[in-house]
Amino acid sequence: MSKKIKITFIVFILFSVCVFSQTKSDLLTKKNKLVTEIKLINIAIQSTKSGHQESVQELQLINKQMQVQTDLLKISEQYIDLLSLEKDSIDIELKNITNRLFTEKNIYAQLIINANRLELTYNPIEFIFESRSFNELLRSMYHFRQIELTRRSKYEEIHQIQAIIEKTKKSILDRKARQANLIKDQKQNIIQLNLVKSRQTHIIKSLILKQDSLTLALKNKETQAKKINDEILRLIDIESKKQQTFELTPEGRITSKHFSENRGQLYWPVSNGIITSKFGKVQHPIISSISTMNNGIEITTNSRDVNSVFKGVITKILILPNGLKVVIVRHGEYLSVYSNLYDVSVAKNQHIEAKDIIGTLYIDKASNTNVLGFQIWKGREKLNPSHWLIK
Repeated sequence: MSKKIKITFIVFILFSVCVFSQTKSDLLTKKNKLVTEIKLINIAIQSTKSGHQESVQELQLINKQMQVQTDLLKISEQYIDLLSLEKDSIDIELKNITNRLFTEKNIYAQLIINANRLELTYNPIEFIFESRSFNELLRSMYHFRQIELTRRSKYEEIHQIQAIIEKTKKSILDRKARQANLIKDQKQNIIQLNLVKSRQTHIIKSLILKQDSLTLALKNKETQAKKINDEILRLIDIESKKQQTFELTPEGRITSKHFSENRGQLYWPVSNGIITSKFGKVQHPIISSISTMNNGIEITTNSRDVNSVFKGVITKILILPNGLKVVIVRHGEYLSVYSNLYDVSVAKNQHIEAKDIIGTLYIDKASNTNVLGFQIWKGREKLNPSHWLIK
């Protein structure tokens, strides 16, 4: 292959790798995460369906499922567009290589014609005697030899270009096939999304008829949240009185530093789960006129065991009026809070490690769901746990 063709082909390959490979890798990573999340949501939804009636938890899961499936559709569209751009880029290169092949074939044909003419007019005896010197004879023989080598080189070059063309055509067909499969998957995702929307509408209609009980449940939940909030603030105030400037022990400072350095890398408090209620102001999924302030997040899970997200000390075990328990763990100046526990397997002042089991979740018999309330505090500041847990 000529140097020019080699350089052209290498530049094209490098361009394709740089422009498309990383983007495709990112999209595939996002897609796989969304597909995994949908599977977890489906498992959780099946659990809620085995309950006695439609529930707010099932609606929250379905809302989350719709959000994830919509994101998945967007990712698929981006991937299809990227494959299309790749195909267009390869099409352009195929056209350039094909034109190059046409040019090389014409050059080769002319070389064959010239070689045939030389063969018809070439007489070895006359050629030797007509040479005025031995050096002239060598130069002439070298010239004929170069013509033959050029012809052979062009022949090989044409075959190599043809191989590149075949490979490029296969690459185009591969992208077309992948596009077709993605479009097929998209159609199935749209059908699934429409089914989920239908289920969402049915649950909303059912729950609207139960607004009184939903309002009562919401008030009870707010009462529990206030009790947890007040207890956390009381603990902080007690700690502040013990240490006038809230100076941490050397061990506490180290723990705080390590906890802070692990932002975005903390273990999940359950083996698997879906965040169905986010941090901050949250509008009620049924009663649109009501919104609540969530000090943490809620994780719907099919797991019952609750684990510590980081090493620390059990600071408080709180029992709520409904009998459910809350565990507060201190990590230096940080606190992690685990609520909606049915049973607790730790004791106050106990030192624990990351991933140690601290209790089991309560199962709501009506909806057949396990929902963990999880919070992170730094002093009196409430932090968004979603930013601290590993993605």
